[in-house]
Amino acid sequence: MPAAVMRVARKACFRGVSVVFCYVLAVVIVEHMFLFGRVQYLIQESDQDNVIQNVKLAVHNETRMVTKKVDTNATQITSPSLSQNNSEEITQHKENATIVKTGAKQAFVQAKFFDGVLREGLAPADRERTLREAKLERSFFRLKPSKVNPYIYDYVVKPKDLCDEKTHMLVLIHSFHPYADRRRAIRSTWGSIAYGGQWPRRKINESVKLAFVLGRHKDPGLDDMCAEENEVNNDIIQGSFMDSYNNMTLKSLLGLRFFIQHCPQAKFLLKSDDDMIVNIPHLLNVLRSTPMQRSVMGPLNQGAKVYRSGKWKLSQEQYPFKYFPPYESGAAYVIDNSLVTELFEAAEYVPHIFIDDVYITGILGKILNITHVVQSGFAYWLDKAPTSCDINEDIKIAGTKMKPAIMLKLWKDLQDDVRNCPIQVRNFSCSCL
Repeated sequence: MPAAVMRVARKACFRGVSVVFCYVLAVVIVEHMFLFGRVQYLIQESDQDNVIQNVKLAVHNETRMVTKKVDTNATQITSPSLSQNNSEEITQHKENATIVKTGAKQAFVQAKFFDGVLREGLAPADRERTLREAKLERSFFRLKPSKVNPYIYDYVVKPKDLCDEKTHMLVLIHSFHPYADRRRAIRSTWGSIAYGGQWPRRKINESVKLAFVLGRHKDPGLDDMCAEENEVNNDIIQGSFMDSYNNMTLKSLLGLRFFIQHCPQAKFLLKSDDDMIVNIPHLLNVLRSTPMQRSVMGPLNQGAKVYRSGKWKLSQEQYPFKYFPPYESGAAYVIDNSLVTELFEAAEYVPHIFIDDVYITGILGKILNITHVVQSGFAYWLDKAPTSCDINEDIKIAGTKMKPAIMLKLWKDLQDDVRNCPIQVRNFSCSCL
């Protein structure tokens, strides 16, 4: 608090006004701003929509008013045109300072009143719990003062000159060494557009590049196989960490790092898995018509419960809350260029959890205040495998449960223009959260 107080004090003080006065003024302003942050949290947690919206608007307006007055006064008092000998000007600026001080005090009192209104109906135990949870959230969802997990891993294998100045989207597919059949199926079907192939009866004007992301395997022979695969296809990104379930987040971060270092000109990064099909022409059309700025687009999960046992378990120490923040399922989601570097750099200051989609798009997303673009057509884990109709009719952007044989059959149906499609009710809704 003292550092924040002094910063505001230096901005608010001017010739002819005592340091004590300026310090008191700064304390009032900073206390008001601190309380406003706490009130805003309670606003978000309340169900009293109408009352809360009015409260939020009133406090926000008071904050803007006080901040604007401080900025205006600071500009006036530092103006070179102000003469030390002009007593009228100095008197006027003192009066301005008094107005600012009064406004800050009023805003502070009003915020305290609003705080009381919001918490009036809470039992003491509930009130204490609310404040504890608010404090815990502020502590957890923030960048730590220093790096807690610097990214120390390097490339074992990587493509040569995968991207160029024309690359519009980079597709990074998480894979595992034994799944060579899945990688072959993707290269010969929907991923073929990255190797000079064509989409059946649809023209793609944008340049799309594709690579598979892996770690190291305990069997050196499988690592050698991936190196040979890269020699042939120039599409393997392998990190120096062990490829395991607990290192999924390291794999995602390796992809972000590759994008930053070797494909920064691309507008979009599409992360997917090797059991997926992505309707690239439809996705590109959606991206062309949807504003994306510091955004992630994909299958949004809201209110997802945290598991304390089983495959997805997290301890209280790893994640102390009952529910995850909104996040995009890792089957397929898109990150726009403006956000990739922010995500990678923030990850060095936020403790990892192994559930990579929750960590990247949820935890880091909440800390960085990203926009979640909700778009129908992305795949969720419980979805069934898509049909050629789902792709031909642009019902699906991404489909899951695509074993190699199923993927090859679906691609042949697309090539043969199989259209025995039932009548579908389609939802084109898109919104931003």
